[in-house]
Amino acid sequence: MKPLPTSALTHVVEHLPTPIVVLDDGGFVVSASPCAVDLLALRIDDNTHLERHLAGTDGAHSVGRRSLIPTDSGTHELVAIVGAPVPLPPKDVAALAGAVAHDFNNLLGVIMNFTTLAAATLPPGSPAASDLREVLAASQRAATIAQRLQELGEVRPAGRFAEPC
Repeated sequence: MKPLPTSALTHVVEHLPTPIVVLDDGGFVVSASPCAVDLLALRIDDNTHLERHLAGTDGAHSVGRRSLIPTDSGTHELVAIVGAPVPLPPKDVAALAGAVAHDFNNLLGVIMNFTTLAAATLPPGSPAASDLREVLAASQRAATIAQRLQELGEVRPAGRFAEPC
């Protein structure tokens, strides 16, 4: 395998939306994704040793998967950080709830329309007509819940939510 330029490795890692850290052969941080920097309150300098830094987090975070990457300046270790996720800000949770409710409401509309069409083809006293009325009533209750969730959050265009960190 041809060694990867160290600058290319650090450039890629610095744009990842997940907590990844690059270490030199002594375990010192060479580069980190913004998510890892935020999650660990990490300083990237010659004195930051990852294992010692993690020891100061009271076990909230730990080293996950490790991969050795040959680079033009030696072998670097790519380390995934695991631990408590960074919570989404309340406005993003509300926006996500609104967007999911919008999509769910669209599906309910299809269910309700086809249920109504199917019920219209059956004789009034048939057991299937009664069952379809129950489906329609349950769908209407679900639509009310979806409407409440939609009102909870402003619906924003896709891509406006927090990064997956």
